[in-house]
Amino acid sequence: AISSKGARNFYTECKVEEIRLQIAKEQSSPSKGLSKLKNLDDVDKNHPTYQDLVNRIEIILASEEVERYLQNKQYDEAVNRAISSGKLEVRERLAEIFMGALQAAQADGGGNPWETAQIAGWIRRLVPHLL
Repeated sequence: AISSKGARNFYTECKVEEIRLQIAKEQSSPSKGLSKLKNLDDVDKNHPTYQDLVNRIEIILASEEVERYLQNKQYDEAVNRAISSGKLEVRERLAEIFMGALQAAQADGGGNPWETAQIAGWIRRLVPHLL
């Protein structure tokens, strides 16, 4: 165990940067990087650099899952995953995609009323604070 707070801080900073570089150079996947970061929980999980990278990776992973659901036209699942991620960025990005779909439907003459209501409902679930 690393005894001093300064030593833990320095060690965590170095390890986080090492993991960040591995991901950036595609030597490690985001999910493997997250696993490596979680190994630092006992050292200094309150370190701001640690928390920032964990947050970024969680956003990436959730966004990738949401994207897979969208590609498979599993819209309810995409909405549920975005909400369960707990990440505002993921929810807002999906709401933006749905807003674009609504705007495209409006430009094409309004679209199907049921689909419009469904999309509006998803947007309301994703970003209630904006409505």
